[in-house]
Amino acid sequence: MAKKQTAAATYAAAQAEVKAELARLAAALDEHAALQKADSRSWGYVGDLTHLAATLRTLLRSPGVGRRLILEDGDVIIDTPGPKK
Repeated sequence: MAKKQTAAATYAAAQAEVKAELARLAAALDEHAALQKADSRSWGYVGDLTHLAATLRTLLRSPGVGRRLILEDGDVIIDTPGPKK
């Protein structure tokens, strides 16, 4: 008989996946910065980052209005205000 998966265990696995993806994003951002430093006159890198920033803003607003996502280490990565009345 298969063990029933709990919400807590599934949440912990998803949280670990998000943390891993955030670490990959941080590493990619560092690599991008090194490329920009080598070609500092190019506006292409600026475009990359402004697009990424806009995408992240959209992503961070999408999980749910009025919710906070607090990682185990206490970092708040999503803190959206509740709906205006």
